[in-house]
Amino acid sequence: MTPINMVTEMYALPAYRGIDPNPLIFWFFLFFFGFMFADVAYGIIIWAVSFIIWKSYKPKGTMGYMVRLGQYMGISTFICGVFTGGFFGDFLTQLAQLIHPESTFALPALFTPLNDTMMILVGAMCLGFVQIITGMAISFIRKLRRGQLMDAVWEEVTWWVVFAGIALAILGVTNWVLIAGGVMVLVGSGWNAKGFGKITAVFGSLYNHITGYFGDILSYSRLMALMLAGSVIAQVFNTLGAIPGNVVFFIVVSLAGNTLNFALNLLGLNVTVPYKSDVIPYLTDIDPLAENIGAVNTLVRTETGYKGYNTDMPGLYRAMCEDGVKVKGEKVLILGAGGVARAVAMLLLNKGAREAILLNRTVQKAQEVADEVNRIAGRKFAKAMSVDTYDTLPAGKQYLAIQATSVGMYPHCDAAVIEDPAFYEKIHTGYDLIFNPPKTRFMELVEAQGGKAYNGAKMLLYQGIIAFELWTGCEVESWLADKVYERMQEAKKTEDGK
Repeated sequence: MTPINMVTEMYALPAYRGIDPNPLIFWFFLFFFGFMFADVAYGIIIWAVSFIIWKSYKPKGTMGYMVRLGQYMGISTFICGVFTGGFFGDFLTQLAQLIHPESTFALPALFTPLNDTMMILVGAMCLGFVQIITGMAISFIRKLRRGQLMDAVWEEVTWWVVFAGIALAILGVTNWVLIAGGVMVLVGSGWNAKGFGKITAVFGSLYNHITGYFGDILSYSRLMALMLAGSVIAQVFNTLGAIPGNVVFFIVVSLAGNTLNFALNLLGLNVTVPYKSDVIPYLTDIDPLAENIGAVNTLVRTETGYKGYNTDMPGLYRAMCEDGVKVKGEKVLILGAGGVARAVAMLLLNKGAREAILLNRTVQKAQEVADEVNRIAGRKFAKAMSVDTYDTLPAGKQYLAIQATSVGMYPHCDAAVIEDPAFYEKIHTGYDLIFNPPKTRFMELVEAQGGKAYNGAKMLLYQGIIAFELWTGCEVESWLADKVYERMQEAKKTEDGK
């Protein structure tokens, strides 16, 4: 199951002595992928292309994992296609009817996307339910291992009883299990709370779990939507090709349309750590900013291959503009000297900042970044300093500061690179690229000294919006971005409540 490692690493590696998620992720990932495509012909193509690349080029590392995973995904798509009877949609059925108008040929199928939409919707949500229950089971076991028996009972067992009660009530068997689950929610929600906290705990638990669990289950309806969309597009092209009644015309139009349908899933990709640099050699073109940064997170399909962009830094810039933070002419302090700090420095150079000062514990590393930025700039723009020498900076609120390290990220929320309030007296605006927690220790220190502080949530939003705009050519208006940001904040509050 090694190929699935690349998927796990896109999110987060398990802690030392933690549970390896790969054995579970592998099967869910493959089945969900196959469920969305669900076409025999598409499965054959995915497997064949992956196999040929594997045999011909013997790719190593990330690309090797990707190609091997592609073979598994092809098999999954093929199997799900057998269930739906799809082969380029209804290609074989329409071809048979063109050759013999009286033909009723069709591949055998357990269900078809267009005729059994409700069944597929219910099935998709059932799959989601199974995955959620699996996650709850893992959480239950981990709590037992830590000796948190009561937490395991009131958090997991309670809601298993509720789920079972709902199922039994719908089937008309009994309502008593659901009533028992309700009592467990009332008792368990505030079992370790006191006084009025018990009441608020009950309402909080009900709201968070109902919106969380049931909202998550409903979100799996997207699996059905993607399966249906692919099937409909394929059948539309097949129908258009069949209109003239010419077999050759039908084959040409159908295959061209199905090629487009297949390619719609490959017109754009996102790349995340640790592959933002590894992917560059495989590109046919790269945006100048991404090239200077040395990292790509968005790929856009072109006629010759994929072009790479970095939307993280433009996302940061758009977020800063949205918050009324100017960059041009500013003197900027950058905390850190890693890849993110380097990218920030390149952005500042690109947007007309006066000066960038990199503060890092290892001044040599900061100097290497500064030298590289200055080389690209053709002048002395970036400067390296040891974080211990911050007190030599001139007094007065004359700096914009960008926190570009992982210090202060959840769960280590109380940490900051520099704790001295005197440092923050020199900052008029602080930008922390961390978005979890919503208010970091760095932000608290900036605000305590009268400065303005922002987190990286809008950067996260806008890098995604810019990627979407690159893929589709459609501009996302500010009111819609604001709406999405509001939903992000609501979702974060719900998550924090859990």
